[in-house]
Amino acid sequence: MKTEQSAFFNADGFNKCNKIMLSCAIVLIVVGIVFVFSADNSNISFSSKGIKQIIFSLLAVIPAVFFTILDHRKTASENFLKAALIFFLVLLIPLAFCGAYYKITEKFRPTYVTLKNGTQKAVGKEIPLKVKIAGQNFGIWRINGAYRWIILGPVNFQPSVFIKIILILFTALKLSQSAGRERTVDKLRRIKTESVGVVSPFAGVVSKNKDIIIFSLLTIILIVAQPSNSVAVSILLVLIAMFALKSTKKLTKALPLLLLGTILLFVAVWGINSNFRERIIKRGDNYQSRQALLAIGSGGVFGLGIGNGEAKYNRLPEIENDYIFAIIAEETGFVGALIFLLVYISFILAGFKTAIEADDGFSKLTAFGFTINYAFSFLFHLFVNLGFVSTGASLPFVSYGGTAVIADAVALGILLNISSSKYGRIKV
Repeated sequence: MKTEQSAFFNADGFNKCNKIMLSCAIVLIVVGIVFVFSADNSNISFSSKGIKQIIFSLLAVIPAVFFTILDHRKTASENFLKAALIFFLVLLIPLAFCGAYYKITEKFRPTYVTLKNGTQKAVGKEIPLKVKIAGQNFGIWRINGAYRWIILGPVNFQPSVFIKIILILFTALKLSQSAGRERTVDKLRRIKTESVGVVSPFAGVVSKNKDIIIFSLLTIILIVAQPSNSVAVSILLVLIAMFALKSTKKLTKALPLLLLGTILLFVAVWGINSNFRERIIKRGDNYQSRQALLAIGSGGVFGLGIGNGEAKYNRLPEIENDYIFAIIAEETGFVGALIFLLVYISFILAGFKTAIEADDGFSKLTAFGFTINYAFSFLFHLFVNLGFVSTGASLPFVSYGGTAVIADAVALGILLNISSSKYGRIKV
């Protein structure tokens, strides 16, 4: 018989977890299925996006249940998380290389294609990293102007959504580990700096968190090269928020360094990525943003009815992903959109409540990191749909996607497990 302290599983996790968080997540997943079906104009089949979303959601139940009953503290191994980060960084390297190569060769492209709006777009040579086996595609493709996915037959695997989860767990673990040693280390550092007459306000922050900084920079650089700017920005903002929660005083000292690093990263991306420049300069002033605003406005008070939206008919590309809120507002109107927003806000507030009530530093930082990631993704998606920015941004639990839904389910399961842990572990 295992003792309570050595138990890996909390078999009563669902009974003790935050019911508001669980209920809201279920509602959001169901809403996602309904409106992905509505956005998909193809005939219902196993290849249609609506059916795929149902399959993805059912598959996501497995990691959600597993991580809800698994004690997250028992998996907080620094070596395991480092190995996982290295594994996903290796997966990101070919994606980043292809993205960088395509961008560098952009000005040497002699071939052009005519788009639907009549404009011409340059087409560059792609690196042949794709094969067909038994009628199924495998390798790396450029989809919507970016190399973000590894194609494994019928599945598009996006490594960046998983490395973000692991990076949040790793950051939470390292920050919580350093909490107990800070006073002693700071005292020794003051003695050392005073003895040599040197005062460095950043040396302590950098040295104590060098692993976090190294893995974060590598991750952000590789993701920007794909390019996937919204994911890179969300990672940066989540990590800054976690540092802020860890110690406001330490953050104040490190803030100039963080701002400098952010500015340097922004300047580098601005210089090498013309697409990023255009999106910042034009903000939401493009075809998709205008069509999204038209769809939202046409919904009126009560909407056009589920399935009766018009924006999905070749007017708004990627409506099942980056613009899923637009079709929700169009088909359910102001009332439906408001109810949807309240459900999402309730989910986020439940996540913050879980972080506040967590009984140890690792759990608190992990819950806060995952919740702030959901909150940033939620706000980004709204900003895109309302025309404030023109970068793509999917909505967790709701937008179409396989690996994204599964990754969201992993984070949800860990959050639910943290929310149930305050009631104590049972023997299994």
